[in-house]
Parts: sequence; C-alpha cells; structure tokens
Amino acid sequence: MKIAVLATHPIQYQAPWFRALDSHSEIDAEVWYCHNATPSEQGAAGFGINFDWDVSLLDGYKYRFLKNVAEEPTVASFRGLNTPEVVDLVKHGKYDAIIVHGWHYWSAWQTMRACWKFGTPLMVRSDSHLRTERGFTKPVAKWPLYRWFIPKLDACLAAGEWSKDYFLHYGARSERVFIVPHCVDTNYFRSAAKQLEPHRLELRESWNIDNNAVVFLFVGK
Repeated sequence: MKIAVLATHPIQYQAPWFRALDSHSEIDAEVWYCHNATPSEQGAAGFGINFDWDVSLLDGYKYRFLKNVAEEPTVASFRGLNTPEVVDLVKHGKYDAIIVHGWHYWSAWQTMRACWKFGTPLMVRSDSHLRTERGFTKPVAKWPLYRWFIPKLDACLAAGEWSKDYFLHYGARSERVFIVPHCVDTNYFRSAAKQLEPHRLELRESWNIDNNAVVFLFVGK
C-alpha cells in the first residue's frame, strides 16, 4: 500500500510510529510535515522552556517538509499552516490512502478536501474527547460541521476510548473507528535500561534512595 501521512510538525511520540510504518514490508509510506517548529514553539506547546529535542525525530522513515505559505507560519493557529501543494500531491500521487493528524489547521482541510475531490481514501487521527468542560455556544456551533465531515471519513483513528466516543458522537460509523494510541520508542528505553542496569546502586545512592525502596517515576509537561 502506498500511503501518505500529514502532520503539523515533527512530534516525539509520532516518530516511532512513522518508523514502524516505514519498516512494514507491505507499506510504502511518506510523511508530509507542514512546519518545522522552532525551539520557542516547542516550549510554547506546554514545556515552559525553549528547546530542541536531543534525539532525531526524522530518522528511519521518508518525509518531506511542505512549503508553508502562511503569512505567519506557526503551529499555534488555524491559518498558521497553509500548504496548497498537497492538492497536487493527492491528485497525482496515486495513494491508496492518506492519514491526516487532526483538523485544527488549514493544511488538514486542504488535504481532506483534495481526498474527497479526487476519491482518495481518507483516514483522520484525533485524541479529542467530550470530557473537556466547554460552554454552550461552542458545541452547538461545531455540531453541523462535525456531523457533516466526520461521517464522510473512511476511517477514524482514535487515540483511545474517549476519542472513539467523540467520533461516534459526531456520526462516525462504528466499523470505521479504530483505536490507534500514542506510542513511545520502546527500543530506545530498553537499550537505555540495559546500559544503566549495572549502575543501579550508584544511581540510587546519588538520590539517597535505599536499595530496597520501591520507586515511582512520573514524567510529564
């Protein structure tokens, strides 16, 4: 199968999934990025400090950066990602399917409209859910649009059960909803754990942790 994946920018929990797609013998996949986020944009995503990732998010799979013609290129606004070249890519690429990550940016709608126009199967992935507190106006305003386009999707890729319920709420057919959770690079963590195992006592001592103590670690934004 020849597929393309549209994503806003390189993201740490998507890269392992893209590598897995690329390694599959029956899949010819390419990732289309709309933007290359700056260190300040990375920080604004919730980390609170400007930074670049210290591991490559682009190794191990095919990708291209689309030309973003937005007046103010950014991943933080709907109009900040504008990549009209996706229309020709969908039209002439002869793809078996296109995967689009979310629909909160203009490039996603450019791609979805091209898929509908040229008859290319469209899969959309989302982690949106119904449990976020919102006022009355926004859900009412969204209802007609979402009930129109979500049932048109050939596959809805939900990050979890809450996201599955979200798709179903807006009219997706149950047989077209699939759970596609976020992932981490398990090989990386296995390798790092193996390298650090001989230093277990040394690491515990550096944190004044007793050798027999049970340790819980939480990492988040």
